[in-house]
Amino acid sequence: TDKMATRKLDDFVFFDCWISQSEADQLFQRCIAEIPWAPKKWNIVYTLPQLAFYYDDKERMKKPNSLLEQIIDRIEEQFQTTCSVVWCNLFQDGRHYIDWHQDQYGEHLFVLSFGVTRIVKFRHKKSKEIKEYACKHGDLYYFCPEWDKTYEHCVPKDESIKEQRISFAIFTNPPYSGRLS
Repeated sequence: TDKMATRKLDDFVFFDCWISQSEADQLFQRCIAEIPWAPKKWNIVYTLPQLAFYYDDKERMKKPNSLLEQIIDRIEEQFQTTCSVVWCNLFQDGRHYIDWHQDQYGEHLFVLSFGVTRIVKFRHKKSKEIKEYACKHGDLYYFCPEWDKTYEHCVPKDESIKEQRISFAIFTNPPYSGRLS
């Protein structure tokens, strides 16, 4: 929205239904078919529980993915920023999860969700207070590097969930960094 395009984002912002239900349905189906999902190792230590795809500048130059480029363009245009990396996660069901972690890349982060609703938890490093957000089909949230230094986050296991979820962790420069319209 025009109002959104001229204000600074808070440390953490949740955008409910950032993408409409019908568009999210279409994008979800395309994501399943068009992204080369595979098991990935994290820091060469262990294999992640979820399937993943790492989309950086090298991959963008070698083999651009039109779906990911569409998502990147939308983020860059609405939030007046530049994307550096997209980490794509495919959770087959509630047994797939992401353990407590901090991203520590020093970048701003947008996370876009498709598929079944999953809880994302944020735990304050000092007080251990936990904040929970239910990330639904088409939701987007944002946090800055300062938030990431203060909170760890995770997508916990939930064996009652039988459907798929996709999330895109989109790392960017500061939103609205000198390019306000």
